[in-house]
Amino acid sequence: MKTKIKRPIAFVMLLGAFLTGLFALPNMLPNSNAQTGLRVTVPGILSTSSKNAGMHTRADTLLPSARYGAHVDLNQASVTLDWLDIRSVTMRAPNQIGVNRSVAVSAKTRAQKFVNSDGSQITVLVIKSSGASGVGVHFRNFALAAGEEVYVYGPAVDSIVCGPYTNKGPWGSGEFWSGTVVGDIAVIEFYTRTNKTGKGFEIFEVSHIFPELGGGPQSAEPDATPLPCEVDASCYPNSLNNAVGRILFNDNGEFVCTGTLLNDGAQDFTPYFLTANHCVSTQTIAQTVEVYWFYQTTDCNSGVLRSDWVHQTGGADLLATESSNDFSLLQLANNAPGGAYYSGWTSGLQSTGTVVFGLHHPDGYLPPALNSFLRRSAGTITDTNGSCLVDGYRIDWTSGLTEPGSSGSGLWNSNGELVGVLSCGSLATCNNPYDNYSKLADFYSQIESYIGTPSYLGNISTRSLVQTGDNVMIGGFIVQGTTPKRVIIRAIGPELSQYGVPNPLADPTLELHDGNGALIASNDNWQTTIIGGIITQDQVQDIQNSGHAPGDSRESAIIANLPAGNYTAIVRGVNSTTGVALVEVYDLSPNVSSILGNISTRSLVQTGDNVMIGGFIVQGTTPRSVIIRAIGPELSQYGVPNPLADPTLELHDGNGALIASNDNWQTTIIGGIITQDQV
Repeated sequence: MKTKIKRPIAFVMLLGAFLTGLFALPNMLPNSNAQTGLRVTVPGILSTSSKNAGMHTRADTLLPSARYGAHVDLNQASVTLDWLDIRSVTMRAPNQIGVNRSVAVSAKTRAQKFVNSDGSQITVLVIKSSGASGVGVHFRNFALAAGEEVYVYGPAVDSIVCGPYTNKGPWGSGEFWSGTVVGDIAVIEFYTRTNKTGKGFEIFEVSHIFPELGGGPQSAEPDATPLPCEVDASCYPNSLNNAVGRILFNDNGEFVCTGTLLNDGAQDFTPYFLTANHCVSTQTIAQTVEVYWFYQTTDCNSGVLRSDWVHQTGGADLLATESSNDFSLLQLANNAPGGAYYSGWTSGLQSTGTVVFGLHHPDGYLPPALNSFLRRSAGTITDTNGSCLVDGYRIDWTSGLTEPGSSGSGLWNSNGELVGVLSCGSLATCNNPYDNYSKLADFYSQIESYIGTPSYLGNISTRSLVQTGDNVMIGGFIVQGTTPKRVIIRAIGPELSQYGVPNPLADPTLELHDGNGALIASNDNWQTTIIGGIITQDQVQDIQNSGHAPGDSRESAIIANLPAGNYTAIVRGVNSTTGVALVEVYDLSPNVSSILGNISTRSLVQTGDNVMIGGFIVQGTTPRSVIIRAIGPELSQYGVPNPLADPTLELHDGNGALIASNDNWQTTIIGGIITQDQV
């Protein structure tokens, strides 16, 4: 029986032998640590990647023309578009910096062609949109044969290189935008091999960024600050500065906003990127997203742009978005560059009076223009239901402000936790500026499955009748991962009586064996530590500090730091006594890179109160897929006497309600959370 567990507590009733749970299992006792709907906080983390977000330049890319020594004439344009007067264009929003221009270009349009000695061919197209400070290329019907490649780059020796594009392009649809190159010329280099039958491509649009809005070399002078009350973020050195990116995207024209790289609960460097819905609202737009990292000054008020800024192309996938909360969560197609910072965040609501700050790129410029370098605003939450595009946090700024281009940027509390996304505000003015930010707390449930804390097994346990000989209770579990897992293992008997369990085992003992069967720890009465094996010092205080000390002095407990491997816990009664007992394992180190990956228990299954009952707690903020098994007949091949001939299995939630059942795994029982055949 395979399913996703969403509730934090569940238990399994086995009317039938050997119980295993892959990625989950056991606990019937109430547990105060099982919580749902909690405030979730994830810290920030620095990228240590040696990659540069997929950014390549002509200096580090061996283009086909360079490989074969072909001389490309950049003055021989395939298409030249006239200079475009910005006054003749109606702009749709304050953060629009460019327009799309129609062209009709194929690989045969006034191309420069080079036939190489090996029979391969290079076709070069040069498209000029006169006067632009940046251009991009929109392909459609893109379909290349194996081995064929297309590159897009600018004329400058340090221009970025987009590609190689192959097959049907990066999204597999045959339609996509290239990245944006600086200047008014885009060079398209098409490499084909002998006897290849690809269909080639069409170019039907180019983007044109106006130098008056998007900058360019002529705008790189250190004389432009969008408004005089803006504050240089470099005056407040902070790792969070490197979490913020200027984004450029195409929505029937070129637009700019700001966004933030987010850490996730797994801390696995997945490039989640948060911005506003009114910036990026569809997958089509997301695929055009470009990010400019480290767009900052070298020092406080230096007026000099950092030389190590990174231009990340490749687009993104839109994972979640909502207009009413004005947010969009993206996953960038390329990983963030080394040195970028994955911002921490909290899903907790912030109160009026909370001191906050924002980091953003105002106005519409792009590197190498200096103008829109990173700014910092500081202020206080004055209203938690401020009304604008969203009902969110109203911030009255005491230092700095935001402007068009800042939209989608983050809001942080004094702990450096991101709590909101910039939606709208007052007109850009230095007089009493304020802004409204959507609340991460309000839309967290929609992105929780991406950035939330991964679920894990906080507790696994089994309750059964403990007898003697082959019918003692034997529990197995597996530690998986790269670091040791700290656990507490308990054998509970006497305190079961307070939960109405009949015939509790009066005095349980506990043994822990490793994967080779060697005894590595034991206990009889948790308030008396038995030194030996991996137990080298008294554990009573550690057991008390764990929060999981047994409720009766006759019960047993062991704390251990266990490396990856298989382990077996055996529960017996002192002097061969019998009765119902509970064996369980609690995870005391959920944040290390190891997990409790499997639990299995072998015990004699009887009837009534003496069936085998396994319980488990799934902790975290996302569902956990598990498979739960009841094994009987196949135990005989391992020499186990009296295997249960036909076990059945029930799964109950934390309220005791039956949510799934099975008898014979090749026949699925539809009902509860089981909605389709599972065979």
